[in-house]
Amino acid sequence: MVKKLFLAFLAFSLVITFTGCEEFTDWLLEGTTTTGVEGELELADGVEGDLVDANVYLYEDAHFDSSSAESEETDEKDEGTAAEFKLVVDAGEYYLLAWKDVDEDGAVSYGDLVGIYDGKFGADEPEMIEVTEEEMKDVGTIKMYEYEGGGGGGNGGGTGSIQVSSSPSGAAIYLDGTNTAQTTPATLTNVSEGSHNITLTLSGYYDLEKTVNVTKDQTSTVDATLEAKGGVVSVDVDAILFLDGWYINYFYTFNHDVFLTNCVITIPSVDPFIDSDEYGKRSRGQTYTTGNFAYDPNNDGVADGPIPTGTHILLFEGYESYSEQEFSIEKEISVPLRRM
Repeated sequence: MVKKLFLAFLAFSLVITFTGCEEFTDWLLEGTTTTGVEGELELADGVEGDLVDANVYLYEDAHFDSSSAESEETDEKDEGTAAEFKLVVDAGEYYLLAWKDVDEDGAVSYGDLVGIYDGKFGADEPEMIEVTEEEMKDVGTIKMYEYEGGGGGGNGGGTGSIQVSSSPSGAAIYLDGTNTAQTTPATLTNVSEGSHNITLTLSGYYDLEKTVNVTKDQTSTVDATLEAKGGVVSVDVDAILFLDGWYINYFYTFNHDVFLTNCVITIPSVDPFIDSDEYGKRSRGQTYTTGNFAYDPNNDGVADGPIPTGTHILLFEGYESYSEQEFSIEKEISVPLRRM
């Protein structure tokens, strides 16, 4: 009997729903807790236009990777100068991007209206929104600003485009330090004439920066190959003699970010010794210099002659920062290389 009454009630609810009685459906659902994000959009002071057809997106990363987006159209109010939104999502951490594609080019570009949670798009880093189960997170009012495209178009000069691609694809694109909310491959439009910096970021790969020149009404191209983190560690070494060969410096550069735990130097006719100053984080591509070493076989703090020539050996030990894979690399240098 209970089952029959329930089925009858369910059928009645479906009839009401399909006959367009939204008020009754809302009444039935009243008290049900939904997980998601809600709030309002509002034009920032001095910004002209309207928010008709604006959209709100929730991303799982601060780079606004399109593959992780949840989107929802807004309901405009106040003659289009403001809008409301509500997105139903699973519990988790999200980054919000509100966007009106003013020029309808399918990309965030100069003149579009853009907003982020607790900041200004292009000027501030996106703030994370934490959504818990059975919570409709109210993020308040999102201010919508006119996107200036990293300096593009607003100076009265000409504009061009930048076509950006990478291997692998899916890298977030930054133009002059501003997150464009696009990923490779993509074309940045309405970019001002002149020199611009493109930065590509992708999880598991090193950031890559390139400089590109934009010409009016032309499309410039950036095609980049990203280098994966966690690869085989290698190191380039060099040395220099100075003060008539009585002192020596060593230089070294790693191909990956590493943590150096040990550096042992071997000079002909001198016992191997540990350079305790060469310890800690070492950044990929940056050249580091050891201290000045003198030939002091008596260990009395006095240089007893020129640095012995021949094969010098440097032993580097540590681990790669991303994979934590340990390494031990021995490098030989033929001295003298050059003198100062």
